[in-house]
Amino acid sequence: MFKRTLPAVFTIGLALCAFGAAEAAPAKKTKPKSCWDTAQTTYDMTMCGASEGKAADAELNRVYQRLMKDLTPEQKASLIAAERAWIAFRKADCAFVGSEDGSIASVDAATCWTDRTIERTKQLKDWPPNHGPDE
Repeated sequence: MFKRTLPAVFTIGLALCAFGAAEAAPAKKTKPKSCWDTAQTTYDMTMCGASEGKAADAELNRVYQRLMKDLTPEQKASLIAAERAWIAFRKADCAFVGSEDGSIASVDAATCWTDRTIERTKQLKDWPPNHGPDE
């Protein structure tokens, strides 16, 4: 009698082990969406902010150069002056945002830089401000 139940118990045990192994198999690793997904230290977060800021600056420069091609000489001079003032504003504003004491201040300053740059890029993409959908 013991010999007959042993194979059945063994088969059930094997099935449970296989099921358990399948359940316990590690999930497929997915690539992080951004460095923020893996940042654990203030330094990591600051580097993420700086990296995003650099990418945002590159996009702003592409949009700026594209816009400059479509402007009159007077508009170009006006945009150059506006950009110089905006760059000074961004620098001062983000210095203020990051002026608190503590280790997170550098992260705040870096994310400010990115946020302000993304906002400005959108403004330049939407220029002229009164253009309609058919223009």
